[in-house]
Amino acid sequence: MLNIKNKLNNFVVKIGEEPNNFAKCVVIYDYMDFVHKNDKLRKVLQNIIDDIPTQISLFMEREITLCEADLFDSKIELVNNDWTHYVILSNMYYLLREYVKESKARRAFLDKELDKGFSLPYSREQFELSLKAFNQKLSHAIDKEFFVSDNDEARKISFDDKRSILNLYGEKIKITKRNNTTVQDVILKYMFIKNPEALGEEFFYSEIAQDEYKDEAYNWRKYHVACTEIQRKIKEQTQNNLDNFLLFDTGKSGKISLNQKCIR
Repeated sequence: MLNIKNKLNNFVVKIGEEPNNFAKCVVIYDYMDFVHKNDKLRKVLQNIIDDIPTQISLFMEREITLCEADLFDSKIELVNNDWTHYVILSNMYYLLREYVKESKARRAFLDKELDKGFSLPYSREQFELSLKAFNQKLSHAIDKEFFVSDNDEARKISFDDKRSILNLYGEKIKITKRNNTTVQDVILKYMFIKNPEALGEEFFYSEIAQDEYKDEAYNWRKYHVACTEIQRKIKEQTQNNLDNFLLFDTGKSGKISLNQKCIR
């Protein structure tokens, strides 16, 4: 989920950088479209929508006015205004989704309506705030969803030695090509598959060399280079979200371990 959250955060940064109003609307559209088209995010989004008070849902569907909300049994949550941010983003998303289907004359009218909306005091800030606030709520919901799901892949760190793929909380890091076992594969297999109960400990290059290659007069540089390559691949394939997942050093007494600060 690291790439997904990184992508969502990029939208939040981008809306603040866009100089014109319509471009900001497009950022909101792209954000919501990305959420709706991603199976995992769509599930999390639906859970958020389900938590919206009943009367607000009716209000959104134009079945009642906000003034009539007190006639319904469920409690209106005006203090917790997360729903207002979603309404703003959702309305913009569906407006632009239909925008491209409209006639030229109709689009000209909608352009004026958009300009009118941005002409209100603090309207630009409001759209940016809504995206930022809702993204924060969505990010928290994502974390919760994958925390409570005990069997979910996104909670695990593991190594698939058959496919040479390191799984880090749902991110699949390709290490080497198939049928081409390298020292990188040997190190990861030694840590994650042969010694999973010791993942919180340090693994000396010398013990890996002895156990895997029966090599007592080993070249420590070979293992250090392999660790460096693993680290580089993790960093690149997680868009710099994990740039120090491994801790390792040099010399005959060199060793490797997992950075406990990166372990969830």
